[in-house]
Amino acid sequence: MRLALSPGMQGLFARIPPPDRNRERQGVVVGAHLTRLALLAAAALLVMSGCGRRGAVIAHPGVDGRVNHNYVRLKDRTGSEQRRGLAKGALRNEASLQRFDSAAICFDVVLRSVERTEAKIRVRMRTDEQRIASQPVMLSQCTVESSCLAEDSYLSLQSTDTRGTVYARGGRVCFADHGLDLPDADRLVVGVTSLGNELIFRWYLDD
Repeated sequence: MRLALSPGMQGLFARIPPPDRNRERQGVVVGAHLTRLALLAAAALLVMSGCGRRGAVIAHPGVDGRVNHNYVRLKDRTGSEQRRGLAKGALRNEASLQRFDSAAICFDVVLRSVERTEAKIRVRMRTDEQRIASQPVMLSQCTVESSCLAEDSYLSLQSTDTRGTVYARGGRVCFADHGLDLPDADRLVVGVTSLGNELIFRWYLDD
């Protein structure tokens, strides 16, 4: 059954303006901007709370009295794993904070590559934004027969490479007489330069 409208009702409906498509599109754009702002705000909150930190978060050794188990792993960013058909993580680079006291600050480092690269690297360390020291270091070749790491190292030489095509170099790097006021430090940043590329390892020290 069809509903018949009176002439008055027909005139009333005729005066209703059609939907404004431009305004609808503007509403979609505004909504997208609001969503983007909300995501940025959420990311900022994560960083402020420590959840978005890139690195290791450990109890402050100067307060805790010891260096707890820790490590920082950096993924391969060159695409070599995929190009060479290696397992994910086969070319990861690692570092661990091993000692943190007034006499010395020490790190263990393991670098992986698909070639036997030079063993000489340069390591620089800073706390917050203040540079502390920089020095050249010779790393040892890591093999099954001869480990490049000390027995007390928090790092492991285990690799996902099963074909023996990944080479590892590693060792312990120490900065003695650093002059750092340990309780005031809340972040350590270590840059390892090898073959012109710098790897950045970060530790956040929570009181």
